[in-house]
Order: sequence, then structure tokens, then C-alpha cells
Amino acid sequence: MKIDYSKYKNRLVEYLHLKGIQCTARHNVRCFIPGHAEKTGGKHDDNFSCAVNEDYVYCYACGQHGDVYDAVQWFENIANKKEQFNFLASVFGGEVAVSQIKQQE
Repeated sequence: MKIDYSKYKNRLVEYLHLKGIQCTARHNVRCFIPGHAEKTGGKHDDNFSCAVNEDYVYCYACGQHGDVYDAVQWFENIANKKEQFNFLASVFGGEVAVSQIKQQE
């Protein structure tokens, strides 16, 4: 089974809500991306420098960006994309990748 990684592409805002970050698509929030303070001179600014869209986030202050899979890596420390997909499937009630099911049997 080929994994359709686009399945959760537009779920970034929903995922961020689950992590306690209140935002809506096309709005700016305070940057929540790990490493922000290091890239902005050791301080965590109070500016709304992080643009959030349905499918990506970009911080104008630190230059970091990502999608829902990157957010899973930042918050859950899951680096493998298939594992990120399976995590999102468990969060949003989807089907996990077949190879993951076989490993559990």
C-alpha cells in the first residue's frame, strides 16, 4: 500500500489546536517552532512573527518553516515520516500504514 501523505496536509491548524496553540489559517501567532530563540539572538520575542496556514507555517523572524509532519516532529519528537503519518492517523481517526499493522501482529 502506497501511503498518501497528502491526506493530513491541510490539518495543521487542527493539530496545533490540539497542542494548545490557538490560531486560525492565514493568521500570525507567536513562534512556537523549536530553535526560534537561538536563531533570533537568544530571545523569544513577543511579536506575532509566525504565519500559519492550513498546510504550512513560516516564521518571519527565525526563518524556519514546515508542514503538519514537521509539527509532529517538533512536538512529538517523531522523525520518521511513516511514523508521523501513523501518529496523525491515530490522532485524526484514520487508517495507519499497512506495514505498521504487520509489525504489531
